[in-house]
Amino acid sequence: MSINVSAQNCSVNAGVPETICANEILILDGSKTGSFSGSGETTWSQVSGPTVTIVNPNNLITAVTNFTGNNVYVFRLSTTCEDGTLLYQDVIKTVLPISPAHAGVDAIYCPGTKHLAANPLLPGESGLWTGMNANSNGITVSDPTAYNSQLVIAGNRSGTATLTWTVTNANGCTSTDVVAITNRGGLPVSAGPDKAISHCYSSTQSTRLEGSYAGSGIDGQSGVWSIISGPNIPTFSNVSAYNTNVSNLIQGNYIFRWTVSGPCVNGYDEVTVTVPAPTADITTASIIGGDQMFCDPRSSTILSGNTPSYINETVLWTKTNGPDPVSFANSTSSVTEVSGLDGSSTYTFTYRISNAVTNCYSEADVDVEFFPNAPTIEIELPSDQILTDCDVHSIEIPFSFTGSGTNQYRILSGPITAGLTIPTEWSNAGSSPLTVQHLDSLGTYVIQMRRYTTIGVSCGTAYDEVSVITSLPPSLSNAGTSQILNCNINNSSFAHKS
Repeated sequence: MSINVSAQNCSVNAGVPETICANEILILDGSKTGSFSGSGETTWSQVSGPTVTIVNPNNLITAVTNFTGNNVYVFRLSTTCEDGTLLYQDVIKTVLPISPAHAGVDAIYCPGTKHLAANPLLPGESGLWTGMNANSNGITVSDPTAYNSQLVIAGNRSGTATLTWTVTNANGCTSTDVVAITNRGGLPVSAGPDKAISHCYSSTQSTRLEGSYAGSGIDGQSGVWSIISGPNIPTFSNVSAYNTNVSNLIQGNYIFRWTVSGPCVNGYDEVTVTVPAPTADITTASIIGGDQMFCDPRSSTILSGNTPSYINETVLWTKTNGPDPVSFANSTSSVTEVSGLDGSSTYTFTYRISNAVTNCYSEADVDVEFFPNAPTIEIELPSDQILTDCDVHSIEIPFSFTGSGTNQYRILSGPITAGLTIPTEWSNAGSSPLTVQHLDSLGTYVIQMRRYTTIGVSCGTAYDEVSVITSLPPSLSNAGTSQILNCNINNSSFAHKS
């Protein structure tokens, strides 16, 4: 029996269907196998959808440009086998709509109210301004969800805030853009109220001048101190600082001028500083060792102040905050023991150095705090990893805790994720279980939890963490073009297609 077999001797694979957002990159990713006619050239062509540009149509892997959202495109990968068979396979690319975010143009403003000018939102879209915080240089966005939100530009600060405008579509697509807003700063000109400073000095005195904020030099908006009159020439620590220190003052009256100039605020104001006749210096009170924080409920502690430097000076410890009763071993000694502490409250003790002859004095405070119930926090899971189901973007973390404090969490590390800056800021976790959202990328996120009491106390914070491994939907498989096998058996023929 004779058998003659002839088969299609090549195959192409156009890839799998894909859905992307309009602001992402569209890539055609094909492959081929077998024997081909000539140089084995393959060609990408567009079958349907609005006209686009296939950048390198004869490359198996090529980019596509000029596509738009809310459209379905079909692309075809074709070739010719060595035996002359013409082959092709189609792939569908769905492009979801998203408005390109446009945050507006960079701007420099004087203090006042302005408006942002981002792109308006389309139905099904929401927007959010981010980048405002305590260090935003006096720039406040009144409504973070409004594309044209009012901007409040405060005069008591200056500098640049970088604001990010994020557009999110209900289909899950996002788009971002940034704009730099610069505040020149500047308040109405004032040199501050006239003042008479202390007589507690021997040769020279010093004081702090409190002028109005004048800016930081942006576009020339700034201020400068000068002396108009006085019994000598004093020394400024920084003539350009609105709240500068001035020293080398002697008995008499001084007039200082604060001059402000720039595109936002201009003018000058003067302040009179009266320096009385000297009596004597007073030792500046200070606390040795600073505030005290304890993790155990002790009932006593040692308080230490600096030693007076001049004659006729005495010291005195008093309690200015906290429950009674407490007692001092010697309240008139620089170093003394205080007892009667309850081991849980916060106390403030004041150390005063005074001179009964000159009626001068100086004070310093020390706080004594207790944290006897050391906080603990524990994530209650069978392992230190959570594996999410496919396409799940949030998880619940059960946990337990003890002691005083606040439960908080943050995403410590993880893959690049739209809308997240990792590590994230600490957020309150509340009670168990903790729900963590926006785990939108494929990879491993590390979620860190803490029971937080205060900064600088070794027993004041407890930590635990867990890894969350996210999964995306499985990709579709594509076996390539169908194969045709022709067989001749005893002069009978049949065709088989798989």
